[in-house]
Amino acid sequence: MNEKEQQISDILANPESIKYAFQPIFDVTNNTVYGHEALMRPSPFSPMDIVEYCISEDRLNDIETITAIYSVAEFLNKGLEGKIFINSFPEASMSVEDSLKLRNFSHGRMAGRAVFEMLEYTKLDEYSWHRKQEEFAKSNLNALIAIDDYGTDDLMDSARIRMFHPNIIKIDISLVSNVHADKIKQDKINRILDYTGNNDIIALAEGVETKEEYDYLRTLPIQLMQGYYLGRPNIY
Repeated sequence: MNEKEQQISDILANPESIKYAFQPIFDVTNNTVYGHEALMRPSPFSPMDIVEYCISEDRLNDIETITAIYSVAEFLNKGLEGKIFINSFPEASMSVEDSLKLRNFSHGRMAGRAVFEMLEYTKLDEYSWHRKQEEFAKSNLNALIAIDDYGTDDLMDSARIRMFHPNIIKIDISLVSNVHADKIKQDKINRILDYTGNNDIIALAEGVETKEEYDYLRTLPIQLMQGYYLGRPNIY
């Protein structure tokens, strides 16, 4: 194990040292805060450094558990409003014991407030998904499911829809960026919104970084938005 790997292993062994930034997500239909996405800040490393290490060491379950438990603890400690969006890996799951731990320390304060955001990293895995469903049931969170980075790969998007039956679809930043001036992106987003509208799924535009993007997206049936134009991630 090299020095970097040892340092990351030490961080995972002391998860209380990991900080979380929270980026607001807005309901633009009524100008309220819908929730916050929890973003790991494992100084001095990047989140991807941690993810890549956990993939190489077959430790994705560890980072899944750490993210869920410690981001929720920080969210509750800081008294943030709305829901918490928790990044979740398709190929990983928490143990039933850790799910019960999450339920017990939150003392019912998280019921209906958790959104597990299924990331694009790692392969889809039926076994892990069944384990996640058990975890959700044990934790009594009544969690919603979101799909991250939607709209970049039609085959993968369809596979994720079939597996996760999401409540929320996050339209990828690559489609949102400069959308006001790009007819191809506009058409793609309109097709996504036709789908979400016909299937009772909430659409969330992520990566809204300019007024022009925001103004254009406000003309569409998009309920939720997230991005630097609206609010940057903060460590409270």
